[in-house]
Amino acid sequence: MFARRRSSHSKTLADFLKFRRVLLVLDNCEHLPDACAAMTEGLLRACPELRVLATSREPLRIPGERTWRVPSLSVPSSADRLLPDELLECESTTLFVDRASAAGGFAPTDQNAPAVARLCQRLDGIPLAIELAAARSGALSVEQIASRLDNRFRLLVSGSRTAPARQQTLQATINWSYDLLTASEKILLCRLSVFAGGWTIEAAEAVCAEDDVEPTDVVDLLARLVEKSLVMTELGSNGQMRYRLLESMRQYGLERLRAGGHKAMTDVKRRHCAHYRALAEESEAQGMRPAEAEAEAEWLVRLEAEQGNFRAALGWSMSEGGDPEVGLELAGRLGLFWYTRGDRFEGHAWLSRLLERTAARSSAVDKRDTISRARAIRWAGVLAYGQHQYEDGVRLLEQALEMFQRLGDRRGAAGALHHLGTVAQHRADLDHATAFYEAAINAFREEDDVHGLITALAGLGATAGYMGQHDRALALLDESLSLARQTAYERAIAIASIWLGKVAHARGDDLRAARAWKEGLTLSRKSGDAWLMAECLEGLAASASVDEWAESAARLLGVAATLRTGLGSHVHPVDRAAYEQTIARAQVALGRDAFATAWAAGEAMALDEAVECALVARPRGRAGSSHAPEQRTHKSQLTAREREVAALIARGLSNRQIGALLVIAERTATNHVEHILNKLGFHSRTQVAAWATEQRLVATSE
Repeated sequence: MFARRRSSHSKTLADFLKFRRVLLVLDNCEHLPDACAAMTEGLLRACPELRVLATSREPLRIPGERTWRVPSLSVPSSADRLLPDELLECESTTLFVDRASAAGGFAPTDQNAPAVARLCQRLDGIPLAIELAAARSGALSVEQIASRLDNRFRLLVSGSRTAPARQQTLQATINWSYDLLTASEKILLCRLSVFAGGWTIEAAEAVCAEDDVEPTDVVDLLARLVEKSLVMTELGSNGQMRYRLLESMRQYGLERLRAGGHKAMTDVKRRHCAHYRALAEESEAQGMRPAEAEAEAEWLVRLEAEQGNFRAALGWSMSEGGDPEVGLELAGRLGLFWYTRGDRFEGHAWLSRLLERTAARSSAVDKRDTISRARAIRWAGVLAYGQHQYEDGVRLLEQALEMFQRLGDRRGAAGALHHLGTVAQHRADLDHATAFYEAAINAFREEDDVHGLITALAGLGATAGYMGQHDRALALLDESLSLARQTAYERAIAIASIWLGKVAHARGDDLRAARAWKEGLTLSRKSGDAWLMAECLEGLAASASVDEWAESAARLLGVAATLRTGLGSHVHPVDRAAYEQTIARAQVALGRDAFATAWAAGEAMALDEAVECALVARPRGRAGSSHAPEQRTHKSQLTAREREVAALIARGLSNRQIGALLVIAERTATNHVEHILNKLGFHSRTQVAAWATEQRLVATSE
């Protein structure tokens, strides 16, 4: 009877609209999606001039439909040092100020503006949530409201009396959307709430599939949640799709998951932790294969995208019912990431807490678990000395060395020896540093560990340079660079280039030093290694810190200081005197006020802009007499065609692309590249790119 009546009503409506040019608005179609879809499709077929605007949580999925996703309000990109006037430049903060002013006489100030921005960020720009938060401003300060958002479903209530019931509290609004889901969609949504900062489809399949949700069902269920606007999508830097929940929906899902019982929550979080432990292990293994030139940069980017999930997994491992052993394994695998690209303070804190939590284990553990513990202790030591806690660093590294030796893990022992050498070098104990590095090199050679050998040779070469043994230093660094180039191990090339630049600078050969530092800077920017970039920028400042280049030096020093602050790192103690000399020379050339202004400008520069400025900066031009071949860099040594090819290399083109652009065979382009390398005495395209930029060939070719 109802179906016949609905059909009759649709026919009546179609007859009325058939010859009219009308826009029909259908609101909230999600509660009757099938009926709305059938009615809309029937009307559009019968009424050629009809247009329908439908609002819904999901598409109607009918022919001719075009969807436009209504985004949340824009939120501030940063809350730091936000001024009151800037609140009105963003949709979410403008709404809060307007509603809070009406509710309780709120006025933005220098003190509360950052808190307003943070509040709107945490509420994901959701208009209803912001309005409900603003309604509390009469009784609570913005800071108090923001601090209570972890309990937002009890805080964000009491909306407009005239609004529909589902819009009077945040909980009611989300309840309404949740109740429209199928049973399987509800299960998946709740399980997805354990992710922090987003996830991939592979992660969802590994963590959320169990019993009532098969792995093969996850893709379809996830797509349906995306269609219903409950899961957001974004394209990751590696081209893979990533998914995330708005924070309010995530907290709602966690509450629902928790309501399902302790076992339900624990099982999902256990799978989440296990998945990210496996991901860290896989990524670390890929990053340790020097033959894959892009591997390290790729895994660093991948780990950076998953930092929220790593923190969530580590936090669960430390909680009641968690597994601290799995957490320790995960933290040990993240050591290199924390040292090179992450937060050394954070990494050291996690490792210290997990080592303490697992210290009282039963003696009945297998060898794999013990090696995991030794690895974690080693990285705790590395992160300790990375924060200049040298005593703790030495104690932990010696403990790790003893464990590796007792377990017969020669590679692990060699790594600990290498790090002990680095600590000794940082403490200016160069004799002990030499002994540790030499022992590590011997062990790496015996184990045929090229990766370890490359870095240990660079460390020993740097130590020899600090001892004034420049010929030995250059020989060791050349061997390290040669092996690194053969294996395309780009981070090692960058490290050896930095030390090579320091040795060349100490010998008075600033042209060679600048070339080495620029190669190191190009490669470290590619991998995003802040510590290496800081070293290169400080080196280039040293080679440019006189006369008209002093301003450039001050800016580069300011950029490097910002990078070090983010890492919790400081200038190498053995380099401190030279670093201070660079600052003094630039201050004399500029004057203290101008130097301070240039330094501040460097601190405020975008990193990419700073790197580009550093790559085109010219060194002072001093060159040691024993390094005349390194000065073969004048444009006139190359033919016009070779200069053109060098400029295209600097633009990042491959030999095939160069050939296509210049209408020559790829083999001919390859020959040109080989001639350029031979004439300039270079080993890599990166060096050619840096040289071409320095010689301004890129600008003249375009």
